[in-house]
Amino acid sequence: MDPHMSDTIRDTAENARKVVGGTVDKLTDQARDQVDDLSNVANDFAKKGLEIAKDQMATFKAQASSFAKDAEKSIHKNPLAAVAIAAGAGMLIAGLAGVAIRSLGRPTT
Repeated sequence: MDPHMSDTIRDTAENARKVVGGTVDKLTDQARDQVDDLSNVANDFAKKGLEIAKDQMATFKAQASSFAKDAEKSIHKNPLAAVAIAAGAGMLIAGLAGVAIRSLGRPTT
């Protein structure tokens, strides 16, 4: 092989390696930037979701507290009705529990 041709091939290969290396570096940087951007967006969404959840929890607590106060007032005004409702709820729960227990004891076919 001609030494001049060998140098030309070597130079061409070296130039190709530099171009490919530069392209790979550029693509790597772009990918890193996109991952960083996506990470920032995900963090922003997570923070916003946490804020919304905290607000909803505060609203729920306020509503639950209001409901409890209303229930307590109702119980004081109508204690007999409250006892009847509690007894009815207890019977309903006991009945459902009995059905569940009986169904667990039966083998399936």
